[in-house]
Amino acid sequence: MILIAAVMIIGLSLLMITRGSHREYAEAKNISESKSIMQLGISTAGNNVSGGMMRSMQGIELLPSEVVKPMVGWGGSAIIDLAIPRDLPLVWSYGKPLPIRARDGSTLTVSSPGIIRDGYVIMPSVGCYGVNAALGDHEETLFIRASDYGGDDVVKFTRLNVGAFVNRDSETIREVVGKLVNEGIVVDVDSINKVIRIFEKVKYGLKDVDRHEYEEFLRALRNAFREARVIVCEGTP
Repeated sequence: MILIAAVMIIGLSLLMITRGSHREYAEAKNISESKSIMQLGISTAGNNVSGGMMRSMQGIELLPSEVVKPMVGWGGSAIIDLAIPRDLPLVWSYGKPLPIRARDGSTLTVSSPGIIRDGYVIMPSVGCYGVNAALGDHEETLFIRASDYGGDDVVKFTRLNVGAFVNRDSETIREVVGKLVNEGIVVDVDSINKVIRIFEKVKYGLKDVDRHEYEEFLRALRNAFREARVIVCEGTP
């Protein structure tokens, strides 16, 4: 009898220990899952659209002050004139002089390390630059994104607008675009074909585009999608 009682006590003790271990494991698992959810929320919060602006998208890393926004033109300025068409965003090639003019009597400055010289803004590295013009009591600042638009931007902007709809790695851009046409996300077939042609030239042909072709690409991108997105500087319209 004593032996049977001892066995029963040991069995109950093991059962309590096992239940306790399962409970501790479950609690630890819940805490771990809660932390993962919190971390996921933090890491994805920047992707939420707020006022038409995104911090990142499709795994594309943004530089400080860069944001993803629906594409619109910069619209021009009352006292600053740039060699960037007004129907396009404020993006220019780093290291390449950007022609600039201001109304007589204006004072022009640019954020470091940019310089203004002989009617040009020179942005020596990629990033965002603030160009300020002051005329009496009137002052304006334009935020220009300097990039490798001849190569990187074409690939990045295509991924921004097409990449979100890729379901598997084996899908080609033409396969994905075919679905987007059927779903009404791509609204102009001629324009999307132009986007694809320029994308394939850069991505697979390893050829950069010049400014003229880049502007052609941007306009085709804008016309192709119901709401095309691009990377610009924070503070840009």
